[in-house]
Amino acid sequence: MRACLDGLAESAKDQGRGLTPHEFGEVLRRLGLACGCIPVAEYKVDVRKVDLLRQAAKPRRNGEIDWVWLDRANRLVAAFEIEGGNVGSGSIGKDLRSLEAGGADANFILHYRCRYFAKPSDGFVLLPSERGLDRLNAAIAGSRIRLIRDTEAGIDGLIELAAKLKISQADFSSKSA
Repeated sequence: MRACLDGLAESAKDQGRGLTPHEFGEVLRRLGLACGCIPVAEYKVDVRKVDLLRQAAKPRRNGEIDWVWLDRANRLVAAFEIEGGNVGSGSIGKDLRSLEAGGADANFILHYRCRYFAKPSDGFVLLPSERGLDRLNAAIAGSRIRLIRDTEAGIDGLIELAAKLKISQADFSSKSA
């Protein structure tokens, strides 16, 4: 599984930084394909029911999940929101509603610390992450949402998830044949 990343995570580690949001997206795309899923960016969901249940002041109709993995029957098996170290409470609330509306079996918020300046050739900036992490941990406490950081352990967790899904995808193919 790690081979499909083609050194992407190691490159960031060698440079003494975490992954950027775009690199995290590429990791998700590659791992999704490697486990036999269909990776989809900016997956549309209808959040009306969630907003009504939560009695939101301004119910929204449409939401998006940053990345999802669909199985071969187009069922949502994993959903991923990507947030930076400086994430605000409003963004976290939107993420939680979108993940809930998506109804995936596995939901994740991926936390990155590194962002490009205006363009990649200008270099990177490390975002302050402790307050963002505190906000994320408080928001997902008691939920089924798992927080994954842009560290080696976090990437290993995604690889482990993809390996488990690859096994279940193989089971699905043999049952549907």
